[in-house]
Amino acid sequence: MSLNLVVRSPRAIWRAAMFFVFTLGFGAAPLAAQPPLGPEETLVFDGVVGPGNPDVTGLAIGPWLFASQKFHTVSLSDAGILGFANNGTPYIASVGGGLDYPITLERADGSPFSLVAFDAAEGFLDDLLAAQQGFIGAQKIEIGAELATGFTLTVEFDLDGLRDGPDGIDDFETLAMPAELSDVTSVTFTGLAANRRDAAFALDNVVVAAVVPEPDALAIVASAVAMLVVAGATQHRRKTSDAARQSFTSVSKNRANL
Repeated sequence: MSLNLVVRSPRAIWRAAMFFVFTLGFGAAPLAAQPPLGPEETLVFDGVVGPGNPDVTGLAIGPWLFASQKFHTVSLSDAGILGFANNGTPYIASVGGGLDYPITLERADGSPFSLVAFDAAEGFLDDLLAAQQGFIGAQKIEIGAELATGFTLTVEFDLDGLRDGPDGIDDFETLAMPAELSDVTSVTFTGLAANRRDAAFALDNVVVAAVVPEPDALAIVASAVAMLVVAGATQHRRKTSDAARQSFTSVSKNRANL
């Protein structure tokens, strides 16, 4: 696994700088900070894949959205045909080769989430057969993540290359994600092979968890300042009122002595 971290825009640089200030100020490691997460969900495609392996540009599973210029859903009845990977259940795939494209996962409302793990395969069982048709199976899967902090994070995973045909268990392997992918707004899956970024890959059993919202740091500061202002104004009014009462009492005493 390799990991690369970049910042792409002035706004992202500002957000990243603020993130470093807050996390370092509290003694936390910037990239290891773990947001509170909701329960984990495993996204499967058994109930959303239609007959055959149709082309799609978007697929929704509850609040989770998979999108691409084009990718495939592969049903159980067609798995293994033409050398497709097979794990015994329907899955989604990008065959690359200018026919399919990288697949992006995000929440419908754009809120942050954690990518915990997923099952991945090379896409084809027979690379020679695939090559004859202009395709190539992935040797790596790249995860391009947009972090909630403004960073863009890229992680690459080597695939094991095991292919054992229909109804086997070795075509897919489970890839566990690093902690750095625990606060993202989107992730994009890309197949890599032989200096190409359009290699075929398959995905299934995508494990995710929504980030539980926390009070915004700036909102907390603003609220604290507002409370201090109110407290200061209240104290000032009390002092003014006390001074007025003391002045009135002094005047009354002076009149009584006349």
